Amino acid sequence: MNGQNGSLSSNSMKKIVLFALLIFLINSCIKTGNPPIENTIASQSIPNPPTDFKGVINGTTKIDFTWADASNNEDGFKIERKSGTGAYSLIATIGQNVVSFSDTSLGLGATYSYRIYSYNTKGNSNYSSEVSISTQTIPNLPTDLKGVVNGATKIDLTWVDASNNEDGFKIERKSGTGSYSLIATVAQNIVSYKDTGLSASTNYTYRIYSYNIKGNSNFSNEASIQTPNLLIYINPSNNLYKVNFSSDNIGYIAGDKVVLKTTNGGLNWSIIRQSNSITYTAIKFVDDLTGYLGGNDQYYAYVYFTKDGGLTWAEISKDWYQNNMTTINDILYLDNKLIYISNTPSGGKMNGRLFFTGDNGVTWGSRSPSNSSGFNCATYYNGNLLIGGTNYWVSTATYETGTFLISNLQTFDLSLSKIDISESINGISLFNRKAIAVGYNGSISISSDRGLNWSSRTLTEYNKINLNAVILMDDQNAYVGGDNGLILSTIDGGASWSNVSSLNTESIKSFSVKPNGNIYAVGNKGLIMRIK
Repeated sequence: MNGQNGSLSSNSMKKIVLFALLIFLINSCIKTGNPPIENTIASQSIPNPPTDFKGVINGTTKIDFTWADASNNEDGFKIERKSGTGAYSLIATIGQNVVSFSDTSLGLGATYSYRIYSYNTKGNSNYSSEVSISTQTIPNLPTDLKGVVNGATKIDLTWVDASNNEDGFKIERKSGTGSYSLIATVAQNIVSYKDTGLSASTNYTYRIYSYNIKGNSNFSNEASIQTPNLLIYINPSNNLYKVNFSSDNIGYIAGDKVVLKTTNGGLNWSIIRQSNSITYTAIKFVDDLTGYLGGNDQYYAYVYFTKDGGLTWAEISKDWYQNNMTTINDILYLDNKLIYISNTPSGGKMNGRLFFTGDNGVTWGSRSPSNSSGFNCATYYNGNLLIGGTNYWVSTATYETGTFLISNLQTFDLSLSKIDISESINGISLFNRKAIAVGYNGSISISSDRGLNWSSRTLTEYNKINLNAVILMDDQNAYVGGDNGLILSTIDGGASWSNVSSLNTESIKSFSVKPNGNIYAVGNKGLIMRIK
């Protein structure tokens, strides 16, 4: 406004006109419902984060992603990735309204984590939820599984690791024809395992598979390994001659100047009787406490009785024969009668005798063969007593061998049956009607009628080895023990024989079967061995 005449200047008039025009435009926008000009300019904000972020494996090294677009103002999306426990880094920028992405720059057997956010010129949204996915596949199966025996109760396993993505290996085992069960899990890249605490004389079969978070491989090849016999040497200076288990836990052994006892099934043995001069050659227990023991010194044969498990012994027989050393070779307790057999060498022949008593040694009866055969061994089954004899002289340069069957335990009549081979019989066993007799120089004889008739042969590959003991488990299964640690087994009634692997090299003298079916053997130089 002009100070002199009160009129407005041209600049002032322009401002008034512009202001009036602005007021008009604002009122017009309000009436038509359109956003104000200044509101349109300032409307953009930071976008919302994407939701429902997911990833799916597509092949071995590709992951496909999808998500939900929760904004209408993003300029695009940015995806970050980390491997394992590493740090996140940007791997892709995606345009607006795109809701999928495939990551193909991956390695096999790795775990990746992903997150995504939207962005525009105002800034970045928060991160989506995190997605972790592994590109691992099921690992390859291990190969070349092998097992090696390491002692009587340990097997060492090895295999080849054929994968680079396993988390570890799982080992399964079965015993005999049983079922597999898991016994161990070992870490990745481990290629060996030691299986301990096993049973001796047992066949074990193994298989192994690899695993990771994706699953398990197929099984490897099977590996079957037989553990050897359990060997226990009590004292190398004492030969052991007879073993007898009265129960699964209680057993006794007669040996050179010692008597041994176990109370834990044969794992440990203790000396319960010692002598400076008597060799104990036969033992038989009726139960865990009541038993009989036979032995000899230079001139006499002795029989002892115990009723307290071997703590104390009473002498019930003392036999003398013409100042010649008499050996008691076996003791049996049958039909409430104590029976023992003995040999006495005299005049170039053996004098075999059988003694029996029904009143614990107050009175004795005896029988001797009509020929000059000795009595080496005896066996009993279901009313039949069978004795194995030594070879005996028939005529000039002619010898024969036979067995003696006793079917009447009242009269003890001896029925002689000849065997075709003239080798002395060292061991004999009877089961039902099946009988097997073994002897010197690999000789073996088989009968199917309780020893009345025999079929004999020499095992050619063992014709220089003496066979000393035999045990029939049933009509078809049997074991034979001999010199130099030889153990043979048959599963076809003696038609064929297999050599049972053993760490032992000492001669085996006798067997005993426990009620649970385990078989123990004893022999020279303090040998005690479980063979089954």
